[in-house]
Amino acid sequence: MVKQVGDLLKDWRRINVAFTRAKRKLIVLGSVSTLGNSDVCREFLELLQKQQWIYSLPADAHQITHAPSQIRTQQP
Repeated sequence: MVKQVGDLLKDWRRINVAFTRAKRKLIVLGSVSTLGNSDVCREFLELLQKQQWIYSLPADAHQITHAPSQIRTQQP
């Protein structure tokens, strides 16, 4: 199966807007192998890997559920 990114992730201008709008933190969720198929995203992923900022979720992460009482949020 070929993993392809959509037009949105192929356009550097759109990526730039998404990245530069973050005020305090940017969290990107996605498949490293799929995002790596985009030239723009590949460079970003290389930076993330170099800085060791990539966190891999467990294979069953999509099956884990949490009750609202278990979710903690940070107050500003």
